[in-house]
Amino acid sequence: MLMSRHLSTLLGVCALSVLLHGCGFQLRGSDLGELNLDYRITGNLSGGAADATSVEFLQLLKQSLNQVGAQELSSANVLIEITSLRREEIEGAVNAQVRVTEKSVVFTLMYRVVDVNGDDIVADQRLQIERVYRIDRNNLLASNSEQKLLETELLRNLAGQLVRGLGVVMSKQSSLAKSAS
Repeated sequence: MLMSRHLSTLLGVCALSVLLHGCGFQLRGSDLGELNLDYRITGNLSGGAADATSVEFLQLLKQSLNQVGAQELSSANVLIEITSLRREEIEGAVNAQVRVTEKSVVFTLMYRVVDVNGDDIVADQRLQIERVYRIDRNNLLASNSEQKLLETELLRNLAGQLVRGLGVVMSKQSSLAKSAS
């Protein structure tokens, strides 16, 4: 009888933990909803001399913003000012012949978000993302392709972080405006 009570308690706890874990998995992938704003992107990425990485990031950022319902307009009420996007490649592990077998790619984004009056919505921010990848000396072409795919994924994640952060700030602003009125 005592054993059966402990067993039922243990099963109840296990069922509850599985349920909570499942809910967390579902909530983790959910989005923040619509981001109803007009935006314009300025800064170091939008110039004519922008490199391929900056152009790719700009496209991914616009795509992420459009997916959450934001619209790009020349007379927008929100200005996303990109201060810098820096790419760094760091050599990591080496093999017995002292040849590099791992590299790390680091992207650092500096930005701020202001309203039409020039007031900060999001003050100067720094986002950094890093990933380590292995270099296959027997297949350098595949290693280079893998590196390019990895960099695109990192830029997409960086754009997503910016948009999610902006979504949180804008939802807080709209809830504060509603409670004030």
